[in-house]
Amino acid sequence: MLRRVAGTALLAAALLAGPSGTGPSPAGAVPDALGPPIRVKATWPRAGDAEVPTDQVLVRFSRPPALSTADGTTFRLQDSSGTPVSGTFTTGTRRDGRSDPRLLVFTPYEPLAAGVGYRLHVTTGLTSEAGRPLREPILLSFATSGAKPEDALTLAGPEHRPVRLPPRGPAPRVVHSEPQGGQGNVFSEDVLVRFNLPVAEDSLAGGSFRVLQGSQPVPGTIAVDPESGGTEVVFDPEGTFYPDTSYEIVVTREVRSQRDRFLKAEFRAGFNTSPFLAGVHPVRAGDFVPGPDLQTGRAFHTASPLVGGDVAVAGGETLTGQPLASTEVFRREAGVFEQAGDMATARRKHAAAVLKDGRVMVCGGFGPTGHSLASVEFFRPSDGTWSPGPSMAVSRASHTATLLANGKVLVASGFTTDPGDITWTVTAELYDPIANSWGPTAGAPQLPRGGHTATVLQDGRVLLAGGGAGGDTSAEIYVPATGTFVLPKGLPSQRRIFHAAALTGQDTVLLAGGGPPPAEQYDPGLDSFLPAGSSPPYGQKTSESPLYGTLTPVTLHRVIAIGGFVSDAFSPGLGLVSDQVDVWVAGGLNGTGAFYRMGFDLEVPRAAHTVTPLGGGRFLIAGGLGTEGTTHEKRTTIFDPSE
Repeated sequence: MLRRVAGTALLAAALLAGPSGTGPSPAGAVPDALGPPIRVKATWPRAGDAEVPTDQVLVRFSRPPALSTADGTTFRLQDSSGTPVSGTFTTGTRRDGRSDPRLLVFTPYEPLAAGVGYRLHVTTGLTSEAGRPLREPILLSFATSGAKPEDALTLAGPEHRPVRLPPRGPAPRVVHSEPQGGQGNVFSEDVLVRFNLPVAEDSLAGGSFRVLQGSQPVPGTIAVDPESGGTEVVFDPEGTFYPDTSYEIVVTREVRSQRDRFLKAEFRAGFNTSPFLAGVHPVRAGDFVPGPDLQTGRAFHTASPLVGGDVAVAGGETLTGQPLASTEVFRREAGVFEQAGDMATARRKHAAAVLKDGRVMVCGGFGPTGHSLASVEFFRPSDGTWSPGPSMAVSRASHTATLLANGKVLVASGFTTDPGDITWTVTAELYDPIANSWGPTAGAPQLPRGGHTATVLQDGRVLLAGGGAGGDTSAEIYVPATGTFVLPKGLPSQRRIFHAAALTGQDTVLLAGGGPPPAEQYDPGLDSFLPAGSSPPYGQKTSESPLYGTLTPVTLHRVIAIGGFVSDAFSPGLGLVSDQVDVWVAGGLNGTGAFYRMGFDLEVPRAAHTVTPLGGGRFLIAGGLGTEGTTHEKRTTIFDPSE
């Protein structure tokens, strides 16, 4: 349904500083040295001709055109299917045989097809010999005769002289827009532009009618409102406008009236949305529904998606900090947890990866004695049992395990107690499921790290970010083709640990939490880190961001941030588990991305929890530290943001 923006729906606004206009951009004065304007005076064929016997196209101008500016871009002849016609451009002759510099003759390389419609578009890129651009583009259609020869060119003879263009009425212009140019505090959900004449709907495509955010077009649909008689055009954004963001309406001279007169002057109008605009597609309290309880409350566990939408929850720690060996499987169809076999070794802060054969591999973690583990176990979903695997060369916890495209698993960095005292490790290993063995990577990580994240990029490389020893703002990339780790051109600006990461729909990696309020995103195309908004905990220290929170991509443009462990601003030295939900949108803050706090609190505060896809757009949120860190949650939540 088309939505018209009523003037009363827009709040009164202050004028914005900047290059925003309130109407058509004035045509700048042309220096006298460029001479008088150049116009199209007459054409052959005539507009609307239906039995054209010739192949040549003739256009007479008011001033001699510059042949050097006539090409397939400024002088476009296309058949009815849109296929361009190529040819040569020459100056025509008068009836007495003398050269006529004002007459442009287009001769196609091949004869035009018989009985076919053609369309000629001459644009303002064509200039006079003095350099003055065409004052107004022209567009006309004609059809060739069904009896026209196709084996040889039929040239225009003396009887085929250009005929003056038929009257087409005045040129269209923009008379109003909503929002208006220079308006601030806008609450619009769409954009309306009103013309003085009915416009041709097909002329609104191809970028001639756009709404820009910075230099990027906003995705959306454009339609003529039929109730306006063709004079009003409505732009309906694909999503919604972002709060406190600048936009610009741009209507180019390619827009034309229904009588094929082109817009008199380009139109631009900038506006700024309200900081309180409800323009972020939110998640709602109703998207979070209580699920079945775990049989054992836990945090710092792993939750691995299985074939069919089930989830295997393994290990973790109890309220007393002791590691768990127990495993539970969430059965999606039945909506219950079933007890599965225990791991041979209890572990917490371990890592898990789902192999291509469907088995779940867990490795490392802190064991019952508090030391890091090198042991590996495999969970078989078909019978719910565990079996031992070959141990890693280095014991580690708070590390990452990442499935690569070739089926191998990259285990990188983490903390180790191998020397006795806990420290960062600067090692990585590869598990080969076919050989059932571990081997070193061709190159070692360049920096020690633990409590970091590992994210697979679209091209198969793996970004390791954060968790650097000694406060380093570090990141590096594992390249499977060479087995080596390389540093990006630009490093993160923030030092973070025990944070969250997510691959966004823009193929960037969003990093948030872990200490500093500013979020960042890694752009593989730039090989560098860019700002991505800020995510301090609401009502707590604004100089911090949560530890052990989660980031979950739910659409191409939205990532949901849930929970985390934060410092209590009112009780120094104490910590709180957050019940906060934020939506990160890729286009917020004029394209850098921004976090927006949702207006409700989670029923179950969580940190060190897991969010696992169930299929169909739903997710299982399980376990975690409970309220004020006093419980380890049994409660789970089914998160369904798809509606």
